[in-house]
Amino acid sequence: MGASLHAAQRPGQSTFDLASLNLNLVPPPPPVVPINTNRDREAQLSRRVKELEEELRTMRVENEKQVRCHVLESFISSA
Repeated sequence: MGASLHAAQRPGQSTFDLASLNLNLVPPPPPVVPINTNRDREAQLSRRVKELEEELRTMRVENEKQVRCHVLESFISSA
């Protein structure tokens, strides 16, 4: 078989012995695909801002109810 390889070899090519290769090596890991972490982080922060804005609105409504209740109680107790 080795003789047939040499017979088919073109001038200028080097001989290469495939038997010397260690084909039992672990394959390299796949290339790491860059992830756009900036976009993910921006989306995460945007959602958090919306959550906090909603929480702020809720707190303002609750605070306004307490203030009105306190004013009404003060008015009733002074009458």
